[in-house]
Amino acid sequence: MKTIRFITILLSFIFLLNVQAQKRNKQVLLKIDKEEITVDEFLKAYHKSNDNDIDNPTTTINDYLDLYINYRLKVIEAKSLKMDTISRLKEELDGYAIKLAEPYLYDQKSNEDLLSEAYQRLLIDVRASHILIACDENANPSDTLQAYQRITDLKQRAINGESFEQLAAQYSDDLSARDQTDDHGVIIKKGNAGDLGYFSVFDMVYPFENAAYKTSPGSISDPVRTRFGYHIVKTTDRHNALGKVNVAHLFLSNGIDDKENRNQKDKISELYKRLDQGEKFEKLVSDYSEDRASKMKNGILPTFGANQLVPSFYLAIFSVDSIGAYSKPIQTPYGWHIIKLVRRERYGNFEDEKIALTNELMKDSRSQISKTAKLNRFKNELGIKLFSKAKNELFSIIDSSLLIGNWELSKAKGLIQNILKIGRQYKTQFDFAEYINKNQAYNSSHDLISLYEKFYNDFVNLICEQYFYHHLTDTQPEYRDIMEEYRDRVLLFELMEVKIWKKSMSDEKELNEFFKNNQLKYSNSEFKEVKGLVISDYQKYLEDNWINELKNKYSVSINKKVLSQLL
Repeated sequence: MKTIRFITILLSFIFLLNVQAQKRNKQVLLKIDKEEITVDEFLKAYHKSNDNDIDNPTTTINDYLDLYINYRLKVIEAKSLKMDTISRLKEELDGYAIKLAEPYLYDQKSNEDLLSEAYQRLLIDVRASHILIACDENANPSDTLQAYQRITDLKQRAINGESFEQLAAQYSDDLSARDQTDDHGVIIKKGNAGDLGYFSVFDMVYPFENAAYKTSPGSISDPVRTRFGYHIVKTTDRHNALGKVNVAHLFLSNGIDDKENRNQKDKISELYKRLDQGEKFEKLVSDYSEDRASKMKNGILPTFGANQLVPSFYLAIFSVDSIGAYSKPIQTPYGWHIIKLVRRERYGNFEDEKIALTNELMKDSRSQISKTAKLNRFKNELGIKLFSKAKNELFSIIDSSLLIGNWELSKAKGLIQNILKIGRQYKTQFDFAEYINKNQAYNSSHDLISLYEKFYNDFVNLICEQYFYHHLTDTQPEYRDIMEEYRDRVLLFELMEVKIWKKSMSDEKELNEFFKNNQLKYSNSEFKEVKGLVISDYQKYLEDNWINELKNKYSVSINKKVLSQLL
């Protein structure tokens, strides 16, 4: 019910921004009880009810005025019953307020730049290898420096002529780089020597993606840090994007030894000749393919992206130039394949891809770039003030128990000096101590100083974010209008459910009495035959009576002169 309510209400806001651009009219049109309603407020609701088609409205202003008065009466009644204080509804409204506010916390220019960059990268797949020296993103300075020195040394060795692949296999902390062996030293899986194959935008963490796309083929990047540690990235190829592709394949597994592998190669070559001679691909798949999962689907594989393919398979797809055509036999680490192209869809222009890219951007860590830019600008505008003396005083009573998530809040009792100021709001040392206490956990990567600094920076950002949200109605009129309407409609949903809908569905006695008194309207039909219609009519009957009660309870006055200007 909550989800349906949210969608219903949210859809009613689609035209709000267009209405905002119209000329404001602050003349009071209506006064209901103590609430004054301006021409601007009324017309905004009126145009929205007509799907914003001002020239061809489906409802006249006079007709809509009656509906609007009834609507406002219900909202005023809900507020008088203090429904806006119900904890369940307050939590719901607070949650939706944050959702609706989120777009305002991102810098539009940064987002546009990131979207443009993402689209350009969408059109190009890159192939890259890497060497990783693992280092926790929150590691202490000495461990971080040690990891950086190791990766810098490995880059220099590669530049001096040592094989990047051999260095990756020997030193990389990405274990996929080296061969996997059994207890007897027999290789059971060949390592990739750091080769990650082809990938596209959003396939890798953003700093790694940047390094791969900004490094020219054959070159090695400067050390780049991700949450996994330090990498050096060697870009080996750039290729027009694979796009959205479906293929089928005829598959034979690799042999267990050289002799069997030669036999499999000869067999796939013979099957390729039979295809060239006109035999059906699907028939050969059914008779010979060793991929059980795809064999039952004429060899068709699930849709995939560039990063899900080994390079030889990826490149083979590009050798097939038309739908229904197939590749020559190719070998991958898994076996032999003949690949048939089933579907290929190239990426569209920027506008075609913008929505999908925006969705990916907002899920990706790079969205924090935009958020950080907006937050920093917000801090500068507000003139946030930090009190370092109070911060250092609190640190003096922090001990190593924080590193194991066992620091006691009671140690900060009595520390009430201001630690930061934002706008007219202050936060004290004890506020920060409470934050630390709530968020502490066992931590093996930080020393005490760096952990305290991390808590402090996170706390400052959180307070700024909360302040931004809470004052958004002061700085963004369209957001304020949305939230006011949203709150009113949530309250109205709740009130209608209590006063009308539940009563009409649960009071069988009254419903039957209503049916008997109005039986002629239903052509003397049986109750069960017209029950849905009876419930609908009964709801309208209850609502009409209720509206009359509200009109007697609250005064309604219309400024006729102002109204005449609208007609």
